[in-house]
Amino acid sequence: MNNLIKGTLAYVVVTFPVAMIWHMVLFKQVYLDLALYSNSEEPVVALGLLSMVIQGVILAWLFPKTSFADGTMKGALHYAWLMGLFFASGSVIAEVAKHTVTSYSTWFLVAGSFALVHFTLVGIAFGMLYKNK
Repeated sequence: MNNLIKGTLAYVVVTFPVAMIWHMVLFKQVYLDLALYSNSEEPVVALGLLSMVIQGVILAWLFPKTSFADGTMKGALHYAWLMGLFFASGSVIAEVAKHTVTSYSTWFLVAGSFALVHFTLVGIAFGMLYKNK
């Protein structure tokens, strides 16, 4: 199996359960209380999974082409945190620029924490996958 497929699978295997547990179990009520999303609408999991696959392909394709791919965990974490910051600029900051929430501080704390946890785990996964390659 080539590294693009392995990297994509690593991203999806990390992202899917973390996102489901974070958004649908641990902080479901917080997200509902923030009123960013409709209380009556359930997420379309298949579209979320498709999004993760696309993100995983791009991140796995790009990583080996960067100076972060130096075979170390540090390099993989730095790459993941940079990409996490990029993703969070849209999913955390721009999201509340388009919608009203009941508490900006709660939104930034919960959504920002998710981005940090998520991309730290992605960095660890990429670090293990690309170790000394």
